[in-house]
Amino acid sequence: MPHGFLAGVSGTDYGIALSAGVGVEYFVTDRVAFGLEAKYQAIRGHELNVAGDMRSVDLDVALVAAAARIYFGPTR
Repeated sequence: MPHGFLAGVSGTDYGIALSAGVGVEYFVTDRVAFGLEAKYQAIRGHELNVAGDMRSVDLDVALVAAAARIYFGPTR
């Protein structure tokens, strides 16, 4: 049976994902802003087949993003 990245992984499950996030944006001019965002996602109770072995998994991820934005059109 192969190990590591050569092992077959498959799943056909559907479920509910929960997501929560926060963010801030600071305008340095009327058209330029810098932002920071954070998001957490939780997906529970999925069944995956890993190299012929069925496993129940919980999938969680935390994401952080920084942004620089330039706004076009009328000023705010």
